[in-house]
Amino acid sequence: MAKNKTVLVLAIFAGTLIGGGFGFQFLEEQRHQYLDDAVEKFERRRAELEAEKAANQALLDQAASSSSTSNN
Repeated sequence: MAKNKTVLVLAIFAGTLIGGGFGFQFLEEQRHQYLDDAVEKFERRRAELEAEKAANQALLDQAASSSSTSNN
């Protein structure tokens, strides 16, 4: 009877280790996916801000140009 309990405890322990390993792998994959999504979102937002900055600079250049021509 004691031998059966020992085998059962070892089987549960081994199953926990194996299951924990798969769980850890799943969490690691989720973490990588989250980071990939965050980087993609950051790069997309940075591109939007760069485009907005370029548009604003063009407006400033246009305003400066029309201001200098009206001063002459």
